[in-house]
Parts: sequence; C-alpha cells; structure tokens
Amino acid sequence: MSVRSRGALRLLLRQLPLATALFAVLLDASALASASARMPMATVAVVFYWSLHRADAFGPFETFCTGLARDALCGLPLGMTSLVLLLTRALLFARARWLIAQPFGVVWLSFASAATLFFALQWLVAMLYWWRPFSLTEPALRAALTVLAYPAVSWLLDRLRPRRAIAHAAGI
Repeated sequence: MSVRSRGALRLLLRQLPLATALFAVLLDASALASASARMPMATVAVVFYWSLHRADAFGPFETFCTGLARDALCGLPLGMTSLVLLLTRALLFARARWLIAQPFGVVWLSFASAATLFFALQWLVAMLYWWRPFSLTEPALRAALTVLAYPAVSWLLDRLRPRRAIAHAAGI
C-alpha cells in the first residue's frame, strides 16, 4: 500500500466515528421533522458505542460537536445536548476499560443506565431552561426505544469498525 493511500485510509478510519455520529444526528432530526418523536435516539447509541470502543477517535470534542449539530438541526438551545452527552460520557469513561472487556449483556445494561441518565438529564435541563414542567412519559418512552435499538446499532457499528489488520495497514 502506498504512503498516500495509507494516509487517506488513516484519515477515513479516524473520521468514521464522527461521520457515523453526524449521520445519527441526521436520522434523529428527520424523525423529529416527520413529527415522529416516538423513535429511538440514534445519537445516544452511536456516541456511547464510539466513546467505549474508539475513545481515541471520538473524544469530548467530537461528542460536543455531535451534540451541537443535533441542537442546531432539531431547533434546541445550542449546547443543551452537548452538555448532557458530555456528562453521560464522563460517567461512562470512568469505567470504560472494565466495560470493554465485559460480555455484550453487561455492555447493554450499562448502555441502558447511560441512556436513562441521558434522557433524565435532558428532561431536567429542558425544564430548567424553559422554566416549566414537562411530562416524563415521552423521555421514558424514547429511552426504552433507544435501549431496545442498541443491539442493532452496536452490531452495525461493529461491522463498520476497522479490524486490527486494516488499522495496522493504515498505521493506526
């Protein structure tokens, strides 16, 4: 493999987490635009996955940018989703090394906790921002749908994630 193509492959593989996170933001925004808020929030699942499996390529800056893009596309106050994603990521990152070695069931249970925390924090921040009470039904439903969708998201991202041989050839 030539030096130039190795560099291009390295760049592509390093940007894959951010690209898939921004694609998830587009999916979430299109679900809101179609007035179908009763869909899983793909952004939370993708951010959790990459924060766990490729923390080197999907750090706090990428998490912040993903949240900012979601806020801008969904008409939310800028920084609201970023704040909640960063807080959730910080709690996950504290035990990421332990979690990465666990079977999928444990990872899924951890995602369920993280998603529940994300939606609870988002609900709380929204109430504080708009200074009015909101029903907890919608965030609870979206959290449940997001948790149920995580195995499919994880499976898909596992297929996209570069394996050791590809990463070695690219010099990652």
